[in-house]
Amino acid sequence: MTNLPHSARPPGSSGTASARALAPSSAPTPKTKESRLAAKFKTLLNSTPASTSGPNSQSSTPALSLRQEPKHDPIGSNIFRNNVSKNEVEIQLPAIGGRIEETQTLVYCASLLAETPRPPSPTSSASSSSTSSRSSPSTTLSVSSVSSYSSAPQTHQDWKQKMESQPVEKDHILRQLERVVDKFVMHPTKDAEAVREVVLLGSVLDVAYYRKLLNCFLRTFHKTPVLDFEVLQGLVQLVEDAQPGSLRPDDMVQILRSIRWRLEDPAQQSDEGSIYLTVAISRLLDVMASQKIQDLSRVQEHEPLLRILTGLKTNKDPFLRYQSVYTFQALQWVPDDENALQCSLRHFAGMSSGHFQMAGASQLDLNEVIEGLQDVQKSVIDTCKFIKAGFEDVSALFENGLGLFDGLREGLDSGQKALWYITLRSAKELARKGQFADLNKLICEAPSHHGYLFQWGVCQLLGEAAVDPSWDDNTRLHAVVFLGALYKTNEDSKDHQNLRRWVATILQRISECLSEDPSPSTGDSRIQTWVKMLTQDIEKRGDKPFSYPYPLTSRLPPPKSSLLLKEVNSAPNLDLHLSRFREERLQAYDSNSIYIPPMSKPSLQASGNNLVPLAKRVGAFLGSRREVMLILGDSGAGKSIFNRHLEHDLWEKYQLGESIPLFIDLKAVDNPDSDMIQQHLKQLGMFSAEQIDELKKSAKFILICDGYDECRKWTNLYVSNQLNKPGQWAAKMLVSCRSQYLAPNYRRYLEPQPEGSRGRGHSDLYEEAVIVPFDEKQIRAYIEQFKMASETREISSQEPVWTADEYMDQLERITNMSDLVKNPFLLKILLDILPTIDSTATKVTRARLYDEFVEQHFENELDRLTTQSWDEMNLKEHDDLPSIEANFIELGVGFSRDLSESMFKENDGANAVKYSGCEDDGTWKTAFFGPDAKAMLLRQSSLLVCRTIVQKLEKDPQADCQSVNSASMYAFTHRSILEYFYSCRIFDPRKDPHHLDLAACLTSSVSPPPLFQHPFVTKDLVPEQSIINFLCDRVQQSEEFKNQLRAIVELSKTVPLLSQAAANAITILVQGGVSFHGTDLRGIQVPGANLTAGLFDSAQLQGANLNRANLTQAWLRQADLSDAQMEGACFGEKPAIDVTGFRTCAVSLDGNLMVIAHNKISGNGRVGVFDISVWKEVRYFGDHVGHVWSVDITRSGSYIASGGVDSTVRIRSLEEGGASLNLKGHSGSVNDVSFSPNERQLASASSDTTVRIWDVETGDALLVLEQHKEAVLCVAWSPIGKIIATASSDGEVRLWNLKTRLTERVLDTNAEPLKDAGLSFSPNGHRLVSSANKELRLWDLRRGGDAVILKGHTEEINSVAFSRDGQRIASAGQDRSVRLWTMEAGAFVNSWTGHAEWVKCVVFLNDREVVSGTEKAIKIWELGKEEYMAGHSLELPMHDDEVTSVFYSPDGHDIFSCGRDNAVRQWSAETGYSRPLKIQPATQDLADYTTDSFQFFISGTDLIRYDLHDAKAAQMMDHLTESGNRVAYSKCGQWVATWDSDQLIRLINVHTGAKERVLSGHSDVVTVAAFSPNGRQLVTSGFDRAILVWDTETAECTAVWDYESHDIAYSPCGAYLAMADWATLHIWDFGALEFVHSSCLHEFAIESIAWSPCGEWIATAGIDCSVRLWKKQMEGFNPSWTCKTMIREFLGEVTSVAWNQAARLEFVTGSKDRSICVWRVVENETGTEVEVNMVWGSFPSRLNCTGARINDVSGLGTMEKTLLLQKQAIEK
Repeated sequence: MTNLPHSARPPGSSGTASARALAPSSAPTPKTKESRLAAKFKTLLNSTPASTSGPNSQSSTPALSLRQEPKHDPIGSNIFRNNVSKNEVEIQLPAIGGRIEETQTLVYCASLLAETPRPPSPTSSASSSSTSSRSSPSTTLSVSSVSSYSSAPQTHQDWKQKMESQPVEKDHILRQLERVVDKFVMHPTKDAEAVREVVLLGSVLDVAYYRKLLNCFLRTFHKTPVLDFEVLQGLVQLVEDAQPGSLRPDDMVQILRSIRWRLEDPAQQSDEGSIYLTVAISRLLDVMASQKIQDLSRVQEHEPLLRILTGLKTNKDPFLRYQSVYTFQALQWVPDDENALQCSLRHFAGMSSGHFQMAGASQLDLNEVIEGLQDVQKSVIDTCKFIKAGFEDVSALFENGLGLFDGLREGLDSGQKALWYITLRSAKELARKGQFADLNKLICEAPSHHGYLFQWGVCQLLGEAAVDPSWDDNTRLHAVVFLGALYKTNEDSKDHQNLRRWVATILQRISECLSEDPSPSTGDSRIQTWVKMLTQDIEKRGDKPFSYPYPLTSRLPPPKSSLLLKEVNSAPNLDLHLSRFREERLQAYDSNSIYIPPMSKPSLQASGNNLVPLAKRVGAFLGSRREVMLILGDSGAGKSIFNRHLEHDLWEKYQLGESIPLFIDLKAVDNPDSDMIQQHLKQLGMFSAEQIDELKKSAKFILICDGYDECRKWTNLYVSNQLNKPGQWAAKMLVSCRSQYLAPNYRRYLEPQPEGSRGRGHSDLYEEAVIVPFDEKQIRAYIEQFKMASETREISSQEPVWTADEYMDQLERITNMSDLVKNPFLLKILLDILPTIDSTATKVTRARLYDEFVEQHFENELDRLTTQSWDEMNLKEHDDLPSIEANFIELGVGFSRDLSESMFKENDGANAVKYSGCEDDGTWKTAFFGPDAKAMLLRQSSLLVCRTIVQKLEKDPQADCQSVNSASMYAFTHRSILEYFYSCRIFDPRKDPHHLDLAACLTSSVSPPPLFQHPFVTKDLVPEQSIINFLCDRVQQSEEFKNQLRAIVELSKTVPLLSQAAANAITILVQGGVSFHGTDLRGIQVPGANLTAGLFDSAQLQGANLNRANLTQAWLRQADLSDAQMEGACFGEKPAIDVTGFRTCAVSLDGNLMVIAHNKISGNGRVGVFDISVWKEVRYFGDHVGHVWSVDITRSGSYIASGGVDSTVRIRSLEEGGASLNLKGHSGSVNDVSFSPNERQLASASSDTTVRIWDVETGDALLVLEQHKEAVLCVAWSPIGKIIATASSDGEVRLWNLKTRLTERVLDTNAEPLKDAGLSFSPNGHRLVSSANKELRLWDLRRGGDAVILKGHTEEINSVAFSRDGQRIASAGQDRSVRLWTMEAGAFVNSWTGHAEWVKCVVFLNDREVVSGTEKAIKIWELGKEEYMAGHSLELPMHDDEVTSVFYSPDGHDIFSCGRDNAVRQWSAETGYSRPLKIQPATQDLADYTTDSFQFFISGTDLIRYDLHDAKAAQMMDHLTESGNRVAYSKCGQWVATWDSDQLIRLINVHTGAKERVLSGHSDVVTVAAFSPNGRQLVTSGFDRAILVWDTETAECTAVWDYESHDIAYSPCGAYLAMADWATLHIWDFGALEFVHSSCLHEFAIESIAWSPCGEWIATAGIDCSVRLWKKQMEGFNPSWTCKTMIREFLGEVTSVAWNQAARLEFVTGSKDRSICVWRVVENETGTEVEVNMVWGSFPSRLNCTGARINDVSGLGTMEKTLLLQKQAIEK
């Protein structure tokens, strides 16, 4: 289109600007054409409308009549003369505290209050006037003009300044926005008025609420079966109004995809629906073209959309055809990797991407735009990015005579970008900003101005301006005039008939819009007159309008009312009360308390290698979709302190409208399982009942529930409180609980549960974290804070005199203190009493710590009372003080002890007692909390805290106030204090004469015996693990108490009434480390006792009552259990299934059926079906030819499938008479089969590099996937069944889209080939775990990116599996272990090492049990037994990896060990208490120390000497080994030998540190070396099968034996040398110069040899997981050694054995199962019978009952009896 003639311009336009018909230099417009177009415009001369005056009118000249002749007629004068601004809207701002009644006013106020003011989107329609109930003087302004604070009127600036000084009121206004959104989201229906109202908020919402609203629109759009046009338009408008940072690239991709799916839906294929959806897509693409959207997949998004647009090109509706072309062009500017619009615009200057963004500059430079478009055109020609040259785009086709249909088709088929699209985008931007004069020029001068499609779009743009009331009347009138001009321009073109009809259509819609206004303005009437005139003229020419259902304006009209805001205003205003509540909670926080941020791990048994701050983990939880988080920790670990600090931190960051943090002390809530939040809010006394109801309706909470174990109820608080249910409290819940009080199935009490789940929870909504003990850095930080704490200064009455280093020195001096101080509460107690502890003390137990702490506390309280003035003390109390002063500590302890007993007896053990004088008078509470002066003195001096709670809040009708009925809540300062005092009720070393302890009850002659009323007899203490732990300490302290407990166990044999006391007693004894080896326990009554890890070898337990006893990990070797009662006894394990040639297995969804593939050494494979409930095979199939490699079973258990080396797949129905299918098609062995989730298809993976999909019913091959290059090892279905994952031996993991039959993504390309592989999808399909040799890779399929790599296996992984709840991952491999990992953090949880061969398969039987199988056996592991272990005073730490070396100290008091975890640990030989030594660098081998020197050597990358007398740090020797990793130390103390892979042995002088000898003689790697007792000889062995004897003085080889030995050991006297040639033990006699003994009893190679100090015994340890003891015997003068006994209870190879040189017949073993065990050899008097009893051991979980007799045991189930028999128990 060329410049418009004078006849087309509005009245008053001067026409001074001469026309320029700009065309590209390559294609100038002919003058003849320009004259022809100009002539057409002259017909408009007599049809120009009158002008309208106004503040924004383009002319103020007198109006012309409709037929008035112009004074000038220059060709090309402009219609739009001036740029304009939108109409001014009257905004009445509310007074401070006033209510806003209109949503438009709320939006404007929010834009003023924003830090960077964000007014309503300039693209929005004009807002209607808004008023408030209490408003300030109104101000007139244009809403869209407020682009910055400085541009707002002064009155508005003043209002904003006042609001800034009222933060509560300011937050209230911003909060109103969020409440409107909440109301909209909660409404079940989204009517048109609500949509129009809430969409106005899009430009001023913060990111969180914007996204909430966006997601609500998207959900509504998805769920509505019939297309809702209002919701669709609202969704797109929300995207257009988004502020920077509110939208993510994938948001628009997702929205685009959702709308496209609707467009593809046959149900939406009406023209009206297609038009709405196509316009919506084009608007989205416009936004995407203006921003860097890089995630649009060409395969998933571009191509499907192009197919749809191609289909629309044949539609009969011209507008739909045009819209498809426009959408196509918009799609071309949104590539999948870069913003192509901005990329193309970089080819010319002056045209920035901001021109096309919603938040661009306030004005565009028209000349730069036009010049830029021309440069784009030239650049396109040069770079060939546009089609052909010059104007040869789609519009040029019409100039060449093509019709509309053909032009559109060409535009779609060309697949190229057109210039008219970005020109039209520029025109839209100019119109949006009111630059109509510039728009006029752009339309006339842009390179694409003559294009058909460009003009079509301009017509629509002008139509929108004509009906937009935010523009002045003249601008709207000129838009209509411009439409007439466009019509006249094209009136003679046959090819542009549809364009003329389009103008007629727009005029018709303008007329309809103006007619809908009930009170049209004068300007509307004039516009209507002009429209009618043009319409009549067009009708005469025969151009009829189209049927056009879409609204003329692309945006929603403003709402007629503000119903959502009115609903919000009707609710009580809680903002002020919440602000006061926040201040009260901030003031209540004790800022002087010591707080060290705790570290955490993701589960109880996760390793401590990758710890995360608990605060960070909690922060991630609060930002996730999870709803419950359990925080675990030992008693005193700092859970409550963290919870209070968390509450304080959340309140400090709190903003109105955010989730409200609420700290709830569960022990103080009467019934936390019912309306817990309401109870707590009522107790606070800060909210009325109406306000609490409103909080329930509108607020969200973060519940910090402290002390779950202290509420004494195992109930699911989340479920019972109906959290997040409709109409109930909305909250995330954090729950803290002591680890030792967890039930085995604790998660069922914490996970959110759906309706009808029968206890099965939403595991994906649950998370847990475990607080780990303090490390040295945290301990030191705590000490520093302790020094500065005011309470410390009060105790000492002066500044502390000890430095942090002095505190640390004292803590390290005391044995086992390093473990105690890792607990924050115990550390605080210890720091309080450390100056009073005897400096000679070498060991302090937890019970002793509490003893000292309690006594010091009461001493301080006595000092306070005696120095307190009378006016500070009640007179009656002061008078009673002298009567109790002499025995104050004794009375204080007695008061607390009696109170603790009453709290357990009367208060169910809850550490909170509510006392109200009027309600509780005369009850048990009165004696402790009543008005008695003596009780008051003791109460106030005890370790109790008291706070006031509100019981009832009532409105006083006589006064404008509320009456409060309050009570007092008493609690011990820490629950462990309560438990400590209760343990003192059982045994108190203070010997209070007024206290009837257990000893007094046992010796009392009173009738009836007081023992039967003692709490030890009446209360079950087994679940009270903390009390048990205190009493275990007493067992180790007091032989008297130990004997009392033994006496009670003995009495139970004859007094059945003492069965509970006996169960308590034996539990304490076992957990206190007392051994019952060989003890006569016949007939004891200990039902329910916890005998975990108890030592009962050879014990006599005939007729014992062991009902419900926990015997997990117990040692029952050779124990006699005949006639014992064992109903409900727990062994912590299930029996294994013995199979031969096991390959793999699969389990049905209900866990009742398991299908197993196993193969004989020769012959065909076998497929067996097992009923797990009875542990028997119920069916089997053997029709494969050759071995079976894979099996699967459908979820329902109806079908099984198998595949094998015969290249066939077999499907069998398990129903009676069910069919069997033999599927052929593969040309290689079938490595894996997998049923689809819907059980209709089966996938098979084969060595022929293909994956086949089969129909389960017919056996037809549905699909063949062929993109793998090597053998496909495994296949897995996604839970929705649309995607499968495969892994091949070349390392690739592929995701296949079964709809497209193509690879959707290649997840992994592993450089190393895979021998075996595993794949498993999480239940929700969001994660995939795959194995890659020794590693696991955990993929996030939603977010993409690299995998999380899980390391831990030491050999190749064969199998992986996700748990049913998606929270755990199990893996199994050739290292003979099954490992458990957390899904979320990828953290290692635990490993089971009970298999003796490679573990080939692992699957989850259910959420609590894991099945794993090896070549010979299938085992079931209970997750509950591994992740939950009852608190145990002898829970010993273990190495994190296999143990490589162990030995005793010369005095026999300590044991040292090192392992592949690069740690050296020191153990107490007597008790097993352990601590790591601070030795770096990494260690691999230990060398024994000499008999007279307390030092030993450690080798790794360096050689380290460690001196026990200076244990603070290891001392590095001056000489470093070149790369030595093995070491030996001579007993004479002169030599250290080191060797590595270079075949050389280096002798280093210990005294000088010099390398004095290098021994060379081996031809292969040296494996072992040993010095003779006098140090003169060194014996070495290597892989060259040679044993060499060296003279250390001359460095000469003196003897050679043709053997290879894994270990060599001299006898103590040096007369004999023991060596091992594989599994044979050889003994060389130096005197006889011959081998005097050779014996082969080990099944595999011997790893370690050790001589006893007496020289009579030899211990050998082997790869066969056993230790054998050999005793010397003399036959005349000829010695021989006989194997006397064997220990086979190890779960891994025994790598090291060493004897205690200071104790008779005691030795220690270290194993690859990570265990350290101390054993004692017991002989009968004749030496004919030998037993080996374990003294203690850090042993993995396993029951040991070899040789136990279980004759006639009652109550033992079939499964339990099978387990015992498999463990080699004996039954006649």
